[in-house]
Amino acid sequence: MVEIPIETNGVAYMTESVNVGGVSLSIRLLWNGRDSRWYADLESVDGKNDGVAFMVNTPLLSSKNKCLVDGDLVIVQSVTGVKATLGFDNLGKEFSLIYLTKAEVDEFVEALLSMNAEAV
Repeated sequence: MVEIPIETNGVAYMTESVNVGGVSLSIRLLWNGRDSRWYADLESVDGKNDGVAFMVNTPLLSSKNKCLVDGDLVIVQSVTGVKATLGFDNLGKEFSLIYLTKAEVDEFVEALLSMNAEAV
């Protein structure tokens, strides 16, 4: 598990280059005010790309993953004890972008399913 540093600092557009899972990845973040959601365009150095809407506690690339074949990205709430919604001002503060290996993704999904089953 690797946290990808994101500092939006009140801007609706930013780019970041990172190396995760052995892949150099360019990340372009865009805030869409109409639907109040962050979007990301991801591109590897070999030209493979994905576009995703940020959703909390969900593998972002899933089955269409072209960029990170050995893992996935998730948005998680990094501040505990407070119920918050991912918004314009809290990405990189209350919410973190995390890279997970395939094995970690499986564990993450299992834990979420278990928590959801307990809540029912």
